[in-house]
Amino acid sequence: SNLATVNLPASVTKIGISAFHGCGDLAHVYYTGSKSKWSSMSVGANNSDLTNATIHYDWVARPAISKLENTAGGIKISWNAVAGAGQYRVYVKTSKGWATLGTTTGTSFLYTGAKSGLTYTFTIRCLNSAGNAYTSTYNTTGWRQTYVAQPTITRFQNTANGIQITWNAVAGAGKYRVFAKTSKGWMTLGTTTGTSFLYTGAKSGLTYTFTVRALN
Repeated sequence: SNLATVNLPASVTKIGISAFHGCGDLAHVYYTGSKSKWSSMSVGANNSDLTNATIHYDWVARPAISKLENTAGGIKISWNAVAGAGQYRVYVKTSKGWATLGTTTGTSFLYTGAKSGLTYTFTIRCLNSAGNAYTSTYNTTGWRQTYVAQPTITRFQNTANGIQITWNAVAGAGKYRVFAKTSKGWMTLGTTTGTSFLYTGAKSGLTYTFTVRALN
């Protein structure tokens, strides 16, 4: 057999005769129960490939990233809470492998080192409450996100035809959508591939609030 790892829930109390016979490649067993519970398990004959493997006790489910969101401060990474997890460690993929970004007891993390226009791959792994031992595997493929920074309006100019709105170009942005604030929220004024927009609906003597958002 090419079986290298196996996950066993704590509900398993008995391993049948020869259940893992011929599993010479088995190296790791991830068991959700305690060491003492494993010791009390009934293991049938001809299962030396199982008992010779490294047993990881108190294992929990592998966390999964549920959302990657571009924000003004960076990429916000969110994931599902995992029963039994004490902490979570967040990683970003580099040319040399997975690099640790940080550890948290929550279910989200803000990566502030993202550069606009670049794509990043993230993954999460569970730790115990002390943060000194892993208690889960991790998704080796990870989740990808291209970061596009928030545009910043750099200039307003009153013209004969309205208010000229100008902003900085953002790496990775395909288009920009311009909004004006109203009593009911933000109203779309238009979309452009450039870095300026003329709002022709302005009335003399009134004050307006604008914002810009990048699109693909």
